[in-house]
Amino acid sequence: MRIPGLNIQIKGYLELLWYIIGKNTHAGKSRSLKGRVGSLFRSNKSAEASDPKPEDPSDIKISDAPPLWGLIIGINDYTHPTEKLRKLKGSVSDADAINQYLQIDLKVPPDQIVNLRNKEASRDKIIAALDDLRDNPRIQSQDPILIYYAGHGGEIPSDDGTIQTLVPVDYLHGKTSPIPDRTLAALINGIAKKHGNNITVILDCCHSGSGTRGSSEESETLARGCELGLGDVPRNLDALICAAYPGAETSSRGIRFAEGFATKGMKSHVLLAACSANELALEDKQSEEAHGRFTTALLELFRSVPPDQLTYADILTKIRRIDGQNPQCEGFHRDRILFNAKVRPPTRRCYDVRQQGKAIILEGGQAHGITNGAEFTLYSDRNVALAGEPKLGTMVAREARIKPFITVLELVGGTNVPELKATAVAIQTKAGVSEDLLIHVPMEIRYMPVFEAIALEMTGTGPNPCRIGLVEKDKAKLEIVSHGKDQFAFNVLEKRATEHGFTRMPHHVDSNTNDIHRVLRAAAHYHFHLNLNHANNLIMNKIKIEFFPLLEDWDDSGELLLSPTEGVNMYQDGRIEYEVVAETKYGMRVTNETPWDLHFACLFFDHADFGILALTEVNAQTSYEKDYHLKKDSVAEIGYGPLGIPPLECDIPEGLDLTIGFLKFYFTNQVVDLSHVPQLSPFTSTRGFKNSGMVNKKSDPVWGTVLIPHLPALHGAVNDSDALSDYLQTNLKVPADRIVNLRNQEATRAGILRALNALSLRSVRHPRKDDSIIIYFAGYGGPLDSNIGLAGVRTIVPWDYSAATGNEIPPVTSSELLSYVAAIKRNKGDRITIIFDCGGSSQRVQEEQDGPILSRVIDIASGESTHEGELVSEKSVLAGNVFILSACSKGEAAREAQGHGLFTSALIKQLKRQGLVNTTRSNVLANLPQIPSQTPQAYGGIANTPLFDTGLVPPEQIAYNISEDRQRYVVHAGSVAGITPGAHFSVYRDRTRLAKKKPKVFIADRVALFTTTLKPLVDQPLKPLLNSPSAIPSGPGHQTDLVVAVPPKLKDALTPFYQIALKLLYNTAAESYQVLFTEDKETADIFVDVSKNSKELFTVTVLDQRVSRHGYTDLSAPLPLKLEDIERFLRSAAHFYRHLNLSYLNTAIGESVSVEFLKLVDSDTEYDDDGHPYRYPVDNNLAATGLVEVQVDPEEPEDFGFRFINNSDSDLYPHIFYFDNSDLSIANYYPRGSKEVPIKKNGGVLTIGFDNPGTPAYSYFIRDGQDLDVGLIKVLFSKEPAALSSIPQNAIFEEAPVSGGGKMKVVEGKTDVPSMTRPSEKDLETIWGSVMFCIVQHRVLEDE
Repeated sequence: MRIPGLNIQIKGYLELLWYIIGKNTHAGKSRSLKGRVGSLFRSNKSAEASDPKPEDPSDIKISDAPPLWGLIIGINDYTHPTEKLRKLKGSVSDADAINQYLQIDLKVPPDQIVNLRNKEASRDKIIAALDDLRDNPRIQSQDPILIYYAGHGGEIPSDDGTIQTLVPVDYLHGKTSPIPDRTLAALINGIAKKHGNNITVILDCCHSGSGTRGSSEESETLARGCELGLGDVPRNLDALICAAYPGAETSSRGIRFAEGFATKGMKSHVLLAACSANELALEDKQSEEAHGRFTTALLELFRSVPPDQLTYADILTKIRRIDGQNPQCEGFHRDRILFNAKVRPPTRRCYDVRQQGKAIILEGGQAHGITNGAEFTLYSDRNVALAGEPKLGTMVAREARIKPFITVLELVGGTNVPELKATAVAIQTKAGVSEDLLIHVPMEIRYMPVFEAIALEMTGTGPNPCRIGLVEKDKAKLEIVSHGKDQFAFNVLEKRATEHGFTRMPHHVDSNTNDIHRVLRAAAHYHFHLNLNHANNLIMNKIKIEFFPLLEDWDDSGELLLSPTEGVNMYQDGRIEYEVVAETKYGMRVTNETPWDLHFACLFFDHADFGILALTEVNAQTSYEKDYHLKKDSVAEIGYGPLGIPPLECDIPEGLDLTIGFLKFYFTNQVVDLSHVPQLSPFTSTRGFKNSGMVNKKSDPVWGTVLIPHLPALHGAVNDSDALSDYLQTNLKVPADRIVNLRNQEATRAGILRALNALSLRSVRHPRKDDSIIIYFAGYGGPLDSNIGLAGVRTIVPWDYSAATGNEIPPVTSSELLSYVAAIKRNKGDRITIIFDCGGSSQRVQEEQDGPILSRVIDIASGESTHEGELVSEKSVLAGNVFILSACSKGEAAREAQGHGLFTSALIKQLKRQGLVNTTRSNVLANLPQIPSQTPQAYGGIANTPLFDTGLVPPEQIAYNISEDRQRYVVHAGSVAGITPGAHFSVYRDRTRLAKKKPKVFIADRVALFTTTLKPLVDQPLKPLLNSPSAIPSGPGHQTDLVVAVPPKLKDALTPFYQIALKLLYNTAAESYQVLFTEDKETADIFVDVSKNSKELFTVTVLDQRVSRHGYTDLSAPLPLKLEDIERFLRSAAHFYRHLNLSYLNTAIGESVSVEFLKLVDSDTEYDDDGHPYRYPVDNNLAATGLVEVQVDPEEPEDFGFRFINNSDSDLYPHIFYFDNSDLSIANYYPRGSKEVPIKKNGGVLTIGFDNPGTPAYSYFIRDGQDLDVGLIKVLFSKEPAALSSIPQNAIFEEAPVSGGGKMKVVEGKTDVPSMTRPSEKDLETIWGSVMFCIVQHRVLEDE
């Protein structure tokens, strides 16, 4: 392409875009190309503008033939066709297309492929071909093997469940049997045992006989399924084959479709299937040749994404939508790269990379097709890249760092790239997200406005940039062509439209860059949402949709009545085809056979003008809980019936005899806002389907309403503020006049800002310079934002907040808070502590707000700040000693229960328990007991200073008397006073000279009940003590494992407890435990007392608020007051609370990992090979609020399971433990002796109890005599396998396991004292984070 007037020869899209974006002043003067080039970009100062002209990446040619072996089977002409077994038209052409792809695209030698077509694909020859693959000596271990089948499938009911089959060409009822799944599984297992599990099976067939009904061989659409006879698969069929190579690890059938044809957990191969169990694999006649819909779409994907950049699981998200079919991918290795990355395309694109400081820059960007998530392997030069080894590292492209012509790469977790040489190159090894729209534009000067529009989008101008790719015509979805002198038209290139004869849109656009840009953005938005997949078999297979014309009638009052035309369903084979009749109204009926109540939305995508019309409500923004419109086992009507959804009409744009569009349903079990999806046509108003404008003979009045957001009342925020105020006054002796308390109506927006301003005023007496200042807020907060330094808190909501029009009172924003904190810091010093018990994830806003758990987060806009103060730097404000505590991380929510915030309650208890001096900014969260579903966060401050940095010592810890004993100092206080080993003391030899002498620091070495022996921090001779020597605590000791409250009057009776506590502390034979005793129940874990019924027994009361707030307080039975029983109890209790309370803080866990606890039900129709029904989840995540309530029926216990979703950038290994408060046992839920399986990074999913053979479901039981039990589930995540087998422990009573894999029942008797150890430091260091939630179990009473 030559640019007139500039003497520039443009070679391709890349160079042209570069000239438009970065070279608008080419040739030394600002000259436009055809009057436009550069006119939009004269102010562009991007880094790319000064970069050298980009080059297309060079190709590395792979000379070696790929080691891939194939068996490709296609059958059209069945030997014995019947009404139930019709001939097909597209199976052979599909098999030929797969063979062509292997030989031409991948350069697989023909002698590595076996092709069977029609009469060659007999039963004996298919089995023999599979045997030949097994016995082929040329196939090396782990060479990739592809088995492809296109033809009929069938299924036969049997005593062992449904048998699914492939139908060979010579099938004949009673004479030649089909090939059952067990035979195919055995044959594939034989291949896997001989050559490894790098086997790919692709089946373009289905197993529903309904595919033969209602169509003929002359039909344009045929289903690849047939009806088989009951006796077609005798029990002993292929017995020798099955005996020689029995089934996969967990099943005798290794090949089955998803929900029937794909064994969960199969490791011998990966299966790609054309559709789910209850759907039809369809083929269509296109031009003179028919093809299967699945194979056609699959090859389109394979030719657009190289096989070494695509995982099997990626196929489901990247393949284009197929009418009426939802392809399946099953197998243990579904996350592998295709063919296990052993098949590389004949040529690989090779990008230059360079190092600029610490940044690694790839010479390729948006214009080269680089998209978010693309991964690259770096090599030192092209020759090394050709060999594939050694690799320098792996890096990934992220959306924000992909520029038009370069990409700043980021390291993939754990990798470290050395300094690069000038010859370094990168090979793309994983595809990024797909482009929203692929278009083709001829390289001609008249199309310059189109290229300018694409460049405009590529530079990121405007909100939500779209991914638009320029490609050759055979890969494009849309082609832009000239129309007349100054307009452009749009040719449709997608097969799903062109196969129906729809090839050009009926609209044109003027040759204007802005107009073209608007159309391209609309087209990209349209194709993105049209192709976005949300695969869920349990919904797809259990939803029935019917489409029909509506009959009209009027009642006596003149109201129009609409009803469906019974017996008519125009939705067939995944399509609706009909002739448009003016004013005809249409309706739909949606039947829900899933186990869930569902919300649904329906949108119409108009291929004629890129309009997206919402046919149902799509806006979820409401303060009220929405009813489900589609309850389980019910129907919902569109166009008639009680929902009031208007009927539909259809019209065709002028000038067209045919149009095409797509109806897309969204089904969800939670309210989802889809209001961002619909759009008006960029050409005209939306056409195609429309909501019918109904005219009734009787007019109705028109009503208007205004809704004001409603905030459910919190119950604990005032209590929390009172509790903290009381702690400051009672424990720290802070005068009441130095505390400003704002409660409810006092905490208006103006009141909050006035109080903050008062803290900063120089004119006021208090606070003085360098006084300690505490700012605490409990109430509603906006969603957290990790980019905001105030612990992510974006807004706090005052008492008088209002969004009502004309009476708006905004929240207090982070920028306002920062401004006031900056003023306080400047005038009063930086000893500032800020505590937020509010906020969280906007995803939690929809949680139920009338139960025992309330969330302190509301999804509101931050609004515009009305504060007129200075704009301050967040970094400068938070520098120094400003310290912030937040109740939770992003992705979680601050919560309250029983009238108190979970975070504030835990914090105050820990402060009282550990003491302010022992609580530093470094350990405050590390020592805080874990809170269900909340991960508190800490930011800033000087690490080892006391939490509030008061410079004061609490009155009760001012000084302890000390004495000398054998060249050691001895403090006259011990573990009963809360002292633990490792505690620091400042020792003053002369108490009268406290202010004049610098003290020496000593460490608590040996702690007895009432004394503590000190050793010097630094080796030094001891000087004699003088006048009233004292020791003042100055630093924390080791974390206490267990705090036991005892009644003051019974200390002597409980002396055996003290003796055992010392034995546990200094136990050298096993793990030591730190047990402290107190008279203060508020700070203790448990309370022990002598039994009222016998002085020989003691009782235990649970004081842990995580448990007691739900009504559970007493351990199940009194225990003997004997030394051996006390030792067993204290050891178990200390071990229990040590691991229950241990926090593994991670700021990213709330938004990076989703932990779902799900109720499971048994399928009535699907069974595994042992005859057990498959389980599947129902309802929502039960643990969303951190509290799960279970109704326990001893006769019919319910089953539960887990689903983990890992959105972090590291593989994670889960470890699940159940802490039973009724017997102090810790049960190991997962893993149970089996090899640990990680949850893959960046969206990986792991299920336990369903869809994952070998993992049990969990049931709950309540002991006799109990109606209530409370336990806690704790999930630890590690980045590598960790040995945590020392955490589980048996109950203090002997127990026997019961079925279900969950808790255990009590059996009479007791166990010996176990020898318990602590996990190694190495294993603990691998823990990445943890999540905990509470299980409250209620017995179902007989009358219920």
